[in-house]
Amino acid sequence: MKRVFWAYRDKSKEEINKLFSDCIFVFDTNILLNFYRGSKKEARNYLDVLLSYRKKLYLPCTVGINTNIESLLNDFAQIPKGKRKDTKDILENIKLIKKSFSDFLEETKKPREKELKDFKEKDYEALGLLSDLLSNLGTKNLDVAKLQTEIDTHTGGIYGTISIFENQEGTVQPYFVLKGKALNSSFEDLVRLMKEIMINTEFTDQDEMSNIIQRLISGFEGAINSRSHVLAANRAVSQLKATAKLSELTGGIDQFNYLKANKELLKEEDNNLSQQFAELLKRLLNKNRLHVLYTGETDRVETVKETLRQAFSDLSEEDLNTAISYQPGPKRNEAYVTAQDVNYVGTGADAKDVLAFDGISNVLSTAIRFDYLWNQVRVKGGAYGSLYLHRRNGDFALSSYRDPNLRTTLEVYSNLPEYVENLVLSNEELN
Repeated sequence: MKRVFWAYRDKSKEEINKLFSDCIFVFDTNILLNFYRGSKKEARNYLDVLLSYRKKLYLPCTVGINTNIESLLNDFAQIPKGKRKDTKDILENIKLIKKSFSDFLEETKKPREKELKDFKEKDYEALGLLSDLLSNLGTKNLDVAKLQTEIDTHTGGIYGTISIFENQEGTVQPYFVLKGKALNSSFEDLVRLMKEIMINTEFTDQDEMSNIIQRLISGFEGAINSRSHVLAANRAVSQLKATAKLSELTGGIDQFNYLKANKELLKEEDNNLSQQFAELLKRLLNKNRLHVLYTGETDRVETVKETLRQAFSDLSEEDLNTAISYQPGPKRNEAYVTAQDVNYVGTGADAKDVLAFDGISNVLSTAIRFDYLWNQVRVKGGAYGSLYLHRRNGDFALSSYRDPNLRTTLEVYSNLPEYVENLVLSNEELN
């Protein structure tokens, strides 16, 4: 039993030391925002601990963007130096981290013409499903079982997704992404399989397509039961921000409705879904769309470039269509009925030019979460919880979790400005 449930037993000191010695630390946004939640002394100690493991740290680009890390690092540089001998080294490392991330930010400012900007908004529903079909359907040379065996044997997984960002100017940057990972020794197998999936996936097995769609529908229905507060918040923001609207089309309620419609369509013998997805994939396969992001050892970069260049040398170089200016969804009050006796009440706003995403707003968010929303929505209102969402690009939303109320909660949201206007925090509370 110990071998079966090894992850649940207490580890010895030697095992813990080995874990810390061998692992890589990957941070999500919430962890980095802890710098703002404590005192300056705590932030300095926190940074000291992290940088003592700096050779084992990895920061995903999206996390860096969401935490506004360039501003955050500037704040760190203002922390009093104290008397530690290694403070100078810590500040030097801050500068190095800042320069590295600044280089990334500069890269994102460059004009791009290789994304999905020429696809119409309604195409994104099909793109969302296509990203889930790739690597889960058979190809010209490998049936589903053989493909999965190859993936499991040579890689750590290959899957598709849609990534939608805003650059610093607020321009929508959508990407269709096929991700994969493998050991250095299996890199050529990884590229071979990714090429097979990208170029030779066949959409003729409609029974398997129907099974995949049903799994996706079931997964979304599970999400309705566990995270409808997030669905409500994202739906509200989609009426105000084009980025959020595209995300709704590829993974939100719009995608859910699209999946159900296609589930029914596959029951018709004369449907043309196979042809639609084949044409969509062909349109994607264009060198003018292709970006490659490689994470690995520096001395392998040229080898990686050459391997990929040879693998995809036959892709079309046809000019892309004119880029489309995407718009938010229509503003309207919406309600979706589910088999639950509770509500998930959400509202949204575009706060980009109203509320800066910085240390001050993160301190304010703590007061709003744990004082105002906690007391008004949870304690007095009887909801299980609430959500406060504020992203760097201005996305702003409030929502409740398993809430017995509707109108009362909306009134709580509308009274939030009055709470902020009258908010007074002591030095003790701020520290």
